[in-house]
Amino acid sequence: MFTIPFSDITFYEYAISYKNLNLLLVVIGLAILIHILTIKRSEKRAIKFSNYEILEKLIGKGAARERNLLPLILRILVLTMIVFAISDFTITFKGYKSDMDFVIALDSSSSMLNPDVQPTRFEAAKEASLKLLGNLPEKTKMGVLTFSGEAKMECGLTSDKEKLESCIKNITYGEKGGTAIGDAIILGSTELKDVKRKKGIILITDGKNNAGIDINESLDFAKGKNVTVYTVGIGTTQNETEFEIPEEYKNKGTVTITTEEGYNETVMRYISNSTGGKFYNATNEETLEKIYEDVILEKKIITIQPTFYLLAIAAILLLIEWSLGATKYKTLP
Repeated sequence: MFTIPFSDITFYEYAISYKNLNLLLVVIGLAILIHILTIKRSEKRAIKFSNYEILEKLIGKGAARERNLLPLILRILVLTMIVFAISDFTITFKGYKSDMDFVIALDSSSSMLNPDVQPTRFEAAKEASLKLLGNLPEKTKMGVLTFSGEAKMECGLTSDKEKLESCIKNITYGEKGGTAIGDAIILGSTELKDVKRKKGIILITDGKNNAGIDINESLDFAKGKNVTVYTVGIGTTQNETEFEIPEEYKNKGTVTITTEEGYNETVMRYISNSTGGKFYNATNEETLEKIYEDVILEKKIITIQPTFYLLAIAAILLLIEWSLGATKYKTLP
């Protein structure tokens, strides 16, 4: 990543294009050749001076070489600017723009430790969130909440990327059983209530709403705050399966996911459609990254053709080169 003066865009790539730039080598070669021939002609005139030793003392030993070098450099720079200007010199920047402040609502129930999405559903969602964070423009604010049997705000809305990165890395799955989707929607909407730009919640879950506030009540609250909810059902299967909880989590053992515990796509679509959002299914980390990009980021291409500035620089350098004629760089008879 790199930055240029567009605080609402994060740029990740740039390219330079031009035409007929080989002309530059020819022009510079001719400039050097003409300069050498001019020097030789000046030296022949200087030989006619009655006392060459006095001339050398007058202008200083080696001064002629210095006097000839600077004008040559300036002339080469002038020619370079002109050739670039007529060669359709273009710089293209590619980046991401966002007009939305948002909250990621991440299901932290133990079923999210299922490794069908490597390394686990929970960790894949965290890693995708970190990559999204790296692409966010400076002005975009992001918040993070987790929910299982209850919802918890892990990190309030902020554009501080270091704070958000630390927050995402440190979140862990909830110990309280259940999936309180309604609570997550209300908590996220409350966090976004004072935002003046577009507001969004990206809700990632692998389960049904079976705890906390009723879905319809939470949707009424979100719509009242002009919050759009995007739902993401994560996982490759909703069939009954067993898996071992990863060692890094303190409660070890096996968890059984039954069909009833999988997310209900109909309800997920209902949530997103009710608020003007969209439903997605994430089967791996790469899919989740693309979902984030689709919801939050807009690709931007900015093209710069600095023809005017190149010609302006050439004119300034040419004036400087001409002004040297009134100084020690003036050719002596």
